[in-house]
Amino acid sequence: MLAHLPAAAREAGERALRNAWEAPEVAMAHTALERLAESWHGTYPGAAARLRQEIEPTTTVQALCIHGPLGQRLRTTTPAEYLAQCLPAGRGREGRAWLGAIAAELLRRQAAFRRLPEHDQLPALSQRLEAHSGVTPVAG
Repeated sequence: MLAHLPAAAREAGERALRNAWEAPEVAMAHTALERLAESWHGTYPGAAARLRQEIEPTTTVQALCIHGPLGQRLRTTTPAEYLAQCLPAGRGREGRAWLGAIAAELLRRQAAFRRLPEHDQLPALSQRLEAHSGVTPVAG
């Protein structure tokens, strides 16, 4: 999203995003991201819309208290976008069916993915996700 903005807007956007990610409370981060999206609405409507789509995933990572390199990696949407492009168009992109399609695609493409340097933190992430969502992950 930032790569498509002019340099001045990109620098201001990077600062605003960094401040939101470092906010001590999720509500503060959410508000900061909404303000940034609103400030872009007239000039960069595509970037504003994209940012609004990413507010919930970004603040969820924050709400789960995932910090450091793993938190930074999870805030990026590149892997999710890649997977979404691999899935058939026209399907509902929510609910259990969508999650199942994502899981199947991940399994199919797992050999192409590199191991995350933060892979040793994934069990703790799994526990936090389970506590947050109430859904028990399936071991593979």
